[in-house]
Amino acid sequence: LIRRKARRAADVARSTADEVADNVRDRVERAKRRVGEGFDEARDVVDRETRHLKDTVRAGRNAARTAREDLEARLAAAKKAGARADDIDDAGV
Repeated sequence: LIRRKARRAADVARSTADEVADNVRDRVERAKRRVGEGFDEARDVVDRETRHLKDTVRAGRNAARTAREDLEARLAAAKKAGARADDIDDAGV
């Protein structure tokens, strides 16, 4: 009777230990998955912000190039107009 109860207690203890181990394993796997998902989300945010920054830099460069071209065209026009004015002054008009 005592041996049978001891075996039964050992079986219950083994079963309980197995359940606890399974529970811990499941929790660890869930935690790993959540951490991995957090890394994936962070990586996505970094990628998105990097693309946004590159787009912003590209737009700034384009705006600077356009402004430079506009100023160069204005300067050329002003020089041309100044040269015509000098020509008129030289002609005595």
